[in-house]
Amino acid sequence: MLAEDGRREELSWAERKLAYGFSVSEGNPERCVLNLVAFKQRSIVVERRGPAVRAMLTIAGKRAVLGRIFAQAREGGLLPSVEYLDVFGTGADGRRLKERITSR
Repeated sequence: MLAEDGRREELSWAERKLAYGFSVSEGNPERCVLNLVAFKQRSIVVERRGPAVRAMLTIAGKRAVLGRIFAQAREGGLLPSVEYLDVFGTGADGRRLKERITSR
């Protein structure tokens, strides 16, 4: 709802299962692997390094620390679907990275 007025709202069952949800495929207190419903091509590794926690994934072919993900949804028909994702992060060299991933 950020695009509308900044308010938050719980996801519906369909939104969680078909567009915005995630699952954890492996994990322990120091590291887990997230698989996003709309982002099945790649996994996000969330790891703790001392007091810091960071999410790592590949952006534009380079390993990066995830900054944010923007999902453009399509609300046609009965079920929502993600049209594309814009993924933003920072590479090991400190450069900002961006990649658009189109729908499945």
